[in-house]
Amino acid sequence: MNVALTLAAAAKSGGGGSANFFSPAYWFGSSGASAQAKDTEWLFMYILWVNIASFILLMILVLWFAYKYHRGKEKQNYQASVAHNTPLELAWSIIPLLVMVPIFYYGFTGYIDKLAAPSDAEVINIYGQKWQCTRTVPSRERRRSSPRPGPTYPRSSCPPAVR
Repeated sequence: MNVALTLAAAAKSGGGGSANFFSPAYWFGSSGASAQAKDTEWLFMYILWVNIASFILLMILVLWFAYKYHRGKEKQNYQASVAHNTPLELAWSIIPLLVMVPIFYYGFTGYIDKLAAPSDAEVINIYGQKWQCTRTVPSRERRRSSPRPGPTYPRSSCPPAVR
């Protein structure tokens, strides 16, 4: 789709909602639908903006060094490259490490937090066979079974829980 049409449609849609192209929630993430979603979305947005910032920085550096060290048509004597530069090697190892450690820490702690269901989670037991699926919701004390007559239904479908 044309970029101008996309921007015009986003501006015309007005305020409110994360669907608005010009809202901060569109660019910096929304509050999430749950506490778990909020943490995951924050980490995703952190990784996204680290990637965007590093891409822009690297492209600026590539263009700058291409301009600065452009070899002219005349031949010149070039100095042999330096074999080792400890401060440079430490910098390009430690700086990315400092960026990646928070990603690992928050990703791992978020994973550990999501291993156990929240205390107020609803339990739904699903038992499936080739053409039959049974969903039981213990809190509703009812059970619904649905025999499948043949391959006309998708295998992953299961009847909705009885309310």
